[in-house]
Amino acid sequence: MKRVIFLVDMNAFYISCEMAQNPELKGKPAAVAGDPKKRTGIILAANYDARKYGVRTTMLIHEAKKLCPDIILIPPHRDLYEKKSSEVMGILSRYSPVIQQNSIDEAWLDMTGCEALFGKPLEAAEKIMKAIMNELDLWCSIGISENKFLAKMASEIKKPLGITELWRRDVPKKLWPLPVREMYGIGKQTEKALIEIGINTIGDIAKSDPVILAK
Repeated sequence: MKRVIFLVDMNAFYISCEMAQNPELKGKPAAVAGDPKKRTGIILAANYDARKYGVRTTMLIHEAKKLCPDIILIPPHRDLYEKKSSEVMGILSRYSPVIQQNSIDEAWLDMTGCEALFGKPLEAAEKIMKAIMNELDLWCSIGISENKFLAKMASEIKKPLGITELWRRDVPKKLWPLPVREMYGIGKQTEKALIEIGINTIGDIAKSDPVILAK
């Protein structure tokens, strides 16, 4: 039996929790910021209306306000996010007994052998997405594959409200052309080190000598 792993990734989680609690924010550019009273604070999560203006996570508040003067800034409410996270995990537990939470807003599910209960992987993912949306008024993206790494990569391909299957057979076509920074686990410093030795894409990594990569 082929393994089936889901990665459920909540979209713009902090600000989505705020919008679910305060629907008046919907349709307006809004973000959760470290300290809205201080122009030196940073954006912790921006909704998709704010992202249209170029507002991004970790951006300084004064930079965000330059791009979007009308943006609504909200201080973080950690208790709310933890409560909503717990509710999301509760919904996920209905679909699989094997859950590994990766952060406050994402988790892997082992869905192997669940077809008889919930249908094919795509059908099961749609049921999960609808349950989260209908019960919590939150959005998610879901990656489907046969291991955690590929499921995580798949979840990043289409946001928001995306469901993406990424099986091993799809890797050369879908992953190899992507720049190295798109690979889960690679940050700025690793990206820089790889580019310096001529490795620019995920395909270059796949074709590289493991000994050189280890060094």
